[in-house]
Amino acid sequence: MSSDKRARRAKRAAKSRKRHTHGHENKVVGFLRGTDLNSLVGSFRTWLVETDFYENDADPAVLAEAAAAMGTAAYERRSDFQPDCWTVSDVDAAIGFAEEMEELDPDAPSAALPVFALRAFLDFLRETDRWAGPEDLCDVVMDVVDEALVSYLTDQHLDVDDVDPVEEETALSGLEVIRRLDALLAWVGSGRPATEEGSLDPTLLQDASNAIDLGMPDAVETMGDHPTLADLWVLAEVIGLIAVRSGSAEPGLRAQEWSSGPNVEMLRETAERGLEAKVAAWESEAMQEIAVTVLRRGLTRLPLHEDDIRADDDTVPDTRLALEIMAYVAGELQADGWLHLADDGGYVVPSALRLVVSNAVEVLSNKLNPVPVVTLQLEMPGIEPPVSRRVEVTGLLSLIGVHDLIQSLMSWNDSHLHRFSVYPRDDSLPFMPQSAIDDGLVGRSEAIPEDRVPIGVILEEPGAQLLYEYDFGDGWEVLVTLEAARPPVGDVDNYLLTVIDGTGTAPFDDVGGAGGWEVFVAAVTDPTHEQHAELRDWAGLSPTAPFDPTAFDVEAANRALEADLT
Repeated sequence: MSSDKRARRAKRAAKSRKRHTHGHENKVVGFLRGTDLNSLVGSFRTWLVETDFYENDADPAVLAEAAAAMGTAAYERRSDFQPDCWTVSDVDAAIGFAEEMEELDPDAPSAALPVFALRAFLDFLRETDRWAGPEDLCDVVMDVVDEALVSYLTDQHLDVDDVDPVEEETALSGLEVIRRLDALLAWVGSGRPATEEGSLDPTLLQDASNAIDLGMPDAVETMGDHPTLADLWVLAEVIGLIAVRSGSAEPGLRAQEWSSGPNVEMLRETAERGLEAKVAAWESEAMQEIAVTVLRRGLTRLPLHEDDIRADDDTVPDTRLALEIMAYVAGELQADGWLHLADDGGYVVPSALRLVVSNAVEVLSNKLNPVPVVTLQLEMPGIEPPVSRRVEVTGLLSLIGVHDLIQSLMSWNDSHLHRFSVYPRDDSLPFMPQSAIDDGLVGRSEAIPEDRVPIGVILEEPGAQLLYEYDFGDGWEVLVTLEAARPPVGDVDNYLLTVIDGTGTAPFDDVGGAGGWEVFVAAVTDPTHEQHAELRDWAGLSPTAPFDPTAFDVEAANRALEADLT
């Protein structure tokens, strides 16, 4: 199992735990009809053949067999499982089974295949009126399956490294945002009047709009009344095509480079920012999320299709409105060149634009679903005097960063193996250094590389805990508890590492475990102890140097942290 897949599995498991914590298991009572799985699977196979459902992706017999395996996995978890009424727990169990088989059996298919089969099976239940539960439950379980599918398909089929540079440059140059920037820079020429606030002079708005072929909205008095032009103006400033100062807009530092024919790197940067600005211009967060979903699916073999967003006469008003919004967003992205409509009706990202769109989608996703700043309580159970540290860090900090943080705060020298595991202790999927996994030092190939997992993904709810183990000989443990989380404020919070308070001196490296530390503290604080001089010398303490095992200096810890991690 690749490290990317292990990380993906860990993130999906965290989301699953969160759903169950919030009670989103959607258990249904009253719809149990005793439907036989084998009978349904047989009908499912027939339906696949008759409808030519995804005929190019998998043989109907293979999909039917995979769907049967997924249903059996759900039965294993819940004896009263009904194959015509799946719950979120059933789906989680089935997806977990598919991922485990992919990991353990080298001959097993990718988890994407059985999960794809499950999605097709759910479609079959709904399309043939065999779904026995509430319609909103069907929507929920389909969303869970789609979330897993998109992550699999993005991992496996987004071949951004294979994009031909010449094709990419041609595709980027043809984007609407690039053509508009060309026209804007040509119109600005050697300079145009601007306001003191940095906007274009209002008397020139019509002229600029005509030159760029934007059209002119009604009742425009300032550039702020023309959002499309205003966004383009800001983008041109950000990438250095124009510079506004002293009431004048003039060619910027990169204007000459652009006019001479921008290279593919400059085009990529500009296009990414342009797409991000395009989506961010929709003030509704719901519309932004729809745009990200449409683009992400357009990068995979599971794109949004015209039929998915087409309302019919029976569509209820709320659903009709939602579909109209999705159609509008997809149409806008298509008009600007970010999507094209494939022959089968799918909204697909052109292959030459995949790298740019993938990068922009990642940025937009992080903005829409920001990883919080987290307050962590770090405690060493069973150590006396008590040792604890309280820190505030970005939730983007990977577990290897948390390892480095703990090493600094405990004044350890990182000379031994370590690992993380979910607490209460769960050894089924530990998080370990990639080097230890590669060297076979940990004895388990299924461990997840700790550099792949942010702390804000694993610990999502206050009270959630991880166990950090260091030096398996001395057996040091640090219990990491999520105390609180807050939204990030500005980019600075994406790099936050701050010690808030703490208690006690951490046991020294190689002191001999909890028992050795107890002996050490007793000896170095008691001049009459038989090991007093020996252990002081071992620790580098002079005969008269003070030693307080209860002491902790917050300011010194922050200085050390800055020195160690920067």
